[in-house]
Amino acid sequence: MRSHLPEEEAESLVLNSFRKAVVEFGGSFTVGAGDSLDDVELAGLEVDSIVLSYMYTHLERECGVSLETDDLDPERYRTVEDLVKTVAGELRRQANVSGS
Repeated sequence: MRSHLPEEEAESLVLNSFRKAVVEFGGSFTVGAGDSLDDVELAGLEVDSIVLSYMYTHLERECGVSLETDDLDPERYRTVEDLVKTVAGELRRQANVSGS
């Protein structure tokens, strides 16, 4: 992983991985141009720990990081934005540590 990962890029990586995971498990996830991720509740997407595990595995492979399995509990996040910001923050933290 490179030593600096901008916040917007980290969030984009997480969001794309989340979208892939939801679709892979038979769901659908679309956000319109004017929609906010803060308005999309995870409960409405029927996201479970299997979907989050798939997303984490994809991110770990793509970014070369190791994410905490404690974060796999979907009850921990109310909205997609909560999930994206939390996981993106961890990606950025690890990028900064490995680049130090």
